[in-house]
Amino acid sequence: MRNEAAQLQKNIIVFGVLFLLSSFFLFGDKKGFILGIKSVFQRPFLWVEVPFHNLSNTTGSFYSYVIAWPEREKKLKTLENQLVEISVDQNQLTILQEENEKMKKLLGASLPVKWKFMDAKVIGTGDILRINRGLNDGIQIGMTVISENILVGKISKVNSQDSLLDLPDRVDYKIPVLVKSNLNKQNEGVTQAKGVLTGLGQNKLEIDRVLQEEKLAKDDYVLTTGEDNWLPNLLIGRIDQVDSNKTAIYQKATVLPLIDYQKLETVFIVIKN
Repeated sequence: MRNEAAQLQKNIIVFGVLFLLSSFFLFGDKKGFILGIKSVFQRPFLWVEVPFHNLSNTTGSFYSYVIAWPEREKKLKTLENQLVEISVDQNQLTILQEENEKMKKLLGASLPVKWKFMDAKVIGTGDILRINRGLNDGIQIGMTVISENILVGKISKVNSQDSLLDLPDRVDYKIPVLVKSNLNKQNEGVTQAKGVLTGLGQNKLEIDRVLQEEKLAKDDYVLTTGEDNWLPNLLIGRIDQVDSNKTAIYQKATVLPLIDYQKLETVFIVIKN
């Protein structure tokens, strides 16, 4: 009986102490004067909690990244396709703007109103130019090709979908020409001489068979006469240097083309004149 009474008394004491401690901590927590003690006991647990919290966030982010990968790839592919389409559209717009600008210059050039034109892309360069128009477009041998009001050449061979044209600088190619000075926008000026333009290759030209009594001067313009089935009054080049050999029967002069035939991208075929 004594042992049981002692044990009961001991339990009552322990219960009382725990009750007093609980009341103390509850009251102290509400009043805030045990925060220091509380932080001391929390610190070890926080040291363990932080890594677990970071690991949880990292694992969750990685899991979300893996799960969302197919959708992310799909969106990326869609954006890439859109960028390609925008790039193609921009390139086509630039090409159309360049063609429109060239067409404006062509229509504003000093050419007969009755002439009709067809644009063509240059798809091959060299001694002979290749363009992307042929029999299917109604192109025929002998048609004249121009850039604005400048002579580019004449069609020499026609295939179903493309054509070849001879350039003025083709070796030994001959064109009857006039030499004019003080040229205006209508290609009208003072006719100084008449001769034959000969191709020397590589963008080089020479005018020959000009009588000694006729005048040749640097920067005079060279144009087609309209003879030998060439359309008239088309610009070709400007005189660069005159051969001043007075003992020769004819005068000669080197001529610089007004365009670089090898850098042409778009030309116009005269389909009706």
